Amino acid sequence: MTSLGLVTKAVGQLRESFAAAVFGADRAMDAFNVAKSIPDMFSSWIETPVRSAIVPLFTRRLHEEGEAQAWRAASNIVNTLAVGMVLITAALWLLSPALVRMFSTGFRSPEAWSEGTALAQIVVISVLFSVMTEILGSLSNVYGRQFVPAFGRLLNGIIVIFGVVVLGRTMGLRGYAWGFLLGSIAYFLLQTNVLWRHRRHYRFVLDPRAPEIREIALVGLPLFIGMIGPRIDVLIDQNFASFLPGGQLTILNFMRNLSGAATDVVQTVSLAVLLPHFAGLMAQKKYDEVRHRTTQVLGGYLVFAVPIAVFVAVGAPEIVDILYRHGSFSTDDALLAAGILPLLALADPAFAIGQILAQVHISGGDTATPMKVGFWRIGFKTLLSLALIAPLGIYGLAIATSASSFFRTFELWRRLPRAIRPSGRGLATTLAGLALPALVTAGAVWAGFRWLPAFPGGLTGQVARAAVLGGAAIALHTGIAWWTGHALVQQVVARLRRGGEPRPPAGEGLP
Repeated sequence: MTSLGLVTKAVGQLRESFAAAVFGADRAMDAFNVAKSIPDMFSSWIETPVRSAIVPLFTRRLHEEGEAQAWRAASNIVNTLAVGMVLITAALWLLSPALVRMFSTGFRSPEAWSEGTALAQIVVISVLFSVMTEILGSLSNVYGRQFVPAFGRLLNGIIVIFGVVVLGRTMGLRGYAWGFLLGSIAYFLLQTNVLWRHRRHYRFVLDPRAPEIREIALVGLPLFIGMIGPRIDVLIDQNFASFLPGGQLTILNFMRNLSGAATDVVQTVSLAVLLPHFAGLMAQKKYDEVRHRTTQVLGGYLVFAVPIAVFVAVGAPEIVDILYRHGSFSTDDALLAAGILPLLALADPAFAIGQILAQVHISGGDTATPMKVGFWRIGFKTLLSLALIAPLGIYGLAIATSASSFFRTFELWRRLPRAIRPSGRGLATTLAGLALPALVTAGAVWAGFRWLPAFPGGLTGQVARAAVLGGAAIALHTGIAWWTGHALVQQVVARLRRGGEPRPPAGEGLP
């Protein structure tokens, strides 16, 4: 699933690159990003809470009551949610003019608001299909079927590219919006295979007062409130950026999506794979196993994510040049983007670890803690953005975003129950053990981009050269981390504590 997720993110990055080349970074593209943020926001508010509630509920009923009863409850949830989503989507369509103005107060341009409204009324229809797709995909995940949901995301991305490249050249930004909608419809249709597979258990039942609906509401409501935080986090950036010169809102969104490519894959996998796995362990009260598995996941992800973050941060100018400096995306836009990207990329591992820790909380039925931490993050992010935007502009917004990611991750770790919380000493040892490989990798990437001759073939050669350096960076980082392990760091700490006398490693480093 991770492999398909990476391919999907690559397709998504192609979409962003094509969009930058076709439409550039101006106030009209800012309006499109504002319009697209509406379905993104409402979809995430509904998808994650319902998915996080239905997976433990469905898993528990499968174990306790059998497949027929589990599917009766799931059928009622799916049907009730479908009716509710039709009503919510209709309301969003009607409220699009007010929402566009609310989310881009700095535009102060009736033309930009009008264009944003027209685009929003196309893309908000995707909320219905997006939410239902994720719920059906979560039922597939419970059965261990990861391929179809993952492939659906890839198909969605390909169709959106069609909207940019083909429809966008004839219909402008509205073609991009139609591609976005058509992709969500195709993705939904693909996920309905789970209903076909289990058609003998699926029922056309609709009872909003049933116990399973109440349980979904009770479990999902705190998480719904908590999900307000991450999306408001984006809206904070968006509203502040709307006061900056035209196009900077778009550049900030481009760089956020680019830096978070690997993070998004981890989030998708953690929801589809880790949440059902942890939910099963928590239902069986295997707390030591939860702690052990969480430790493994965090360590494995850090080894994977740190070299990627280093490569993106150090190679930002060349990466932006390859992906964005084409067509309508100007050289000045590329320089600004290359300055923002490192500030965002270096915090991505911390953000992804926070996503994993949130799933650990949720798997045990604790949705209140992610909610509270989300609100604390909003306050932290808002105050820091207000303090930094005047002196630093768009760079201040990027710094505030990264700092708030570290804040959220630390709070989610600190608030885990001791029985399932990974050792703080172990995490510190792991990070210290990865520091040396990261520094060596950063130096190697910096030297490689400056001294390795350009490959022939124009853009293709640039891509090949960057791919070679990226692969070398990951290999170098992994090799050094494997060679040094964490024993070296533990020995240094032990000698400092015991006056230079070495002792065996404590064994708390992450594998």
